[in-house]
Amino acid sequence: MFIDNANDLGIREKGKGKREKEMQNAKCKVQNACHCEEGVNDLTSTKECLCHCEESCLQDDAAIQKDPSPARGEGKVSRLTSHASQRYNRNILVPQVEEEGQKKLSQAKILVCGAGGLGSTVLANLASVGIGTIGVVDNDVLELSNLNRQYIHKFENIGKIKVESAKKWINEFNPEINVNTYPIRLDENNYSEIVKDYDFIMDCFDSFKSKFLLNKIAVQTGKTLIHGGVTEFYGQVTVIKPGKTACLNCILENEGVNVVKGVLSPAVTTIASIEAMEAVKLILNVGENLENKLLSYNGLTMQFKTINFKKNPNCKLCS
Repeated sequence: MFIDNANDLGIREKGKGKREKEMQNAKCKVQNACHCEEGVNDLTSTKECLCHCEESCLQDDAAIQKDPSPARGEGKVSRLTSHASQRYNRNILVPQVEEEGQKKLSQAKILVCGAGGLGSTVLANLASVGIGTIGVVDNDVLELSNLNRQYIHKFENIGKIKVESAKKWINEFNPEINVNTYPIRLDENNYSEIVKDYDFIMDCFDSFKSKFLLNKIAVQTGKTLIHGGVTEFYGQVTVIKPGKTACLNCILENEGVNVVKGVLSPAVTTIASIEAMEAVKLILNVGENLENKLLSYNGLTMQFKTINFKKNPNCKLCS
């Protein structure tokens, strides 16, 4: 349990009745005849249905009806299937998510550029929360040296194309997700037909050149870019909204020279998880995003710093 301040315990006690009512109205509904087990919720210490029951006791199995609503979820879609209600029960119990939020996640289309270290954790998180369509761009093949941080890939897949290895993992973990693979090197000549079908772009590439390419693509297409970078014990994340926020060129004018450095898996998964959380908040339209903010992480001191910045009026790309 997380306690925000010294008065938090008192606040929680006073709000216990309200929270219990919210739990009763949770979107994982069961029929009166359903014989579910009762348990104690690890966050609220209030009783709730754990839904260890047959699917026949849950909502009907009508599939989600996709509509042309944008990823941020304006408009209505049909209710979740009983399987989805059960699988995403812990998502749905979050007040900022609930069933409508889960529907928004199921409608979202996210393009993950890079199926390596950052990409592995981003893909795992997106698949876990139930993003409906995930695109994966990467032209590399899996090498043994990748496995210290790229955990969705298996030893047996060494020598195989990463996007296919990633798709296999997602399909086995959550077969309801639509996965599109692009085993290509993304460039200025081939990106337009790929990115047009997605709502957000996730920067999981591992080179400056590729990251600045994604930044340029985002500016040219107007797509929101969630940038993440990591090396050794360190990492950073920011959200770029073309026309609204600064772009990567505003922050780093020199694209630099690629230098191969080491990296530790905990640093990679930390930054990638933050990238995925930013995507979830954007889809649900909740919380505060890292717009015009660079979140910097130092694993050695276990410190986070938020650096505020502004759009560069002299930026050659976005001004």
